[in-house]
Amino acid sequence: MAPHDPTTHETTGRSATPRREQRKVVAGTIIGTSTEWYDFFLYASAAGLVFNHLFFEPMGPQAATLAAFATAGRSFLFRPLGAFLARPLVSVFPCTRQDHGAGIVTRNTDCI
Repeated sequence: MAPHDPTTHETTGRSATPRREQRKVVAGTIIGTSTEWYDFFLYASAAGLVFNHLFFEPMGPQAATLAAFATAGRSFLFRPLGAFLARPLVSVFPCTRQDHGAGIVTRNTDCI
């Protein structure tokens, strides 16, 4: 029996992901993350410039600004918390790999 060489890498046809699919995943991840952070940036800008005057004006200028930024800060807390709490739903509503994304566009009720 020959010793195992760690520099060789054997993959089967089923487990190997083609590079084209990997590029799609990377591109989708970059686009999604960039869009999400741009959304956070816009909301934080609006919190400092508009929301403090619009929603929290009776509190005074400093307290209104702090309250407006606190609402933006809560989104950073509740996003990962919501993901952690929603994780068990994956076992309740299982989706196949092909269902992700398509369930949102076509409103497939089998994949939530």
